[in-house]
Amino acid sequence: MKFAVLASGAGSTLDFLLEAQSNSQLHPKICLLITDNPSAGALKVASNYDLPKKCLSPREYTDILSWEEDLVSILLKYNPDFILLAGYVRKIGPHMLRFFTIV
Repeated sequence: MKFAVLASGAGSTLDFLLEAQSNSQLHPKICLLITDNPSAGALKVASNYDLPKKCLSPREYTDILSWEEDLVSILLKYNPDFILLAGYVRKIGPHMLRFFTIV
């Protein structure tokens, strides 16, 4: 199983999960971090573990649908089984919800 993590802040939850993964205490693989905040500490945490990371700031887009389309496109490339919202503060919109089931 693969997890993608969406985070907006310091990355303490991501750090905990990646540490558990590196100690074989978490068996699903975390395959990706996506953040909406270019200054999020989660980016540094991901770098410390050589985790692929993407920053998609909605401020760089003219409309929210374009941002959501790029978010979905990246997630589909990594094909996670689950998406974990780890301190992610942005609303998950209808475009993304068409592609993923909420559990």
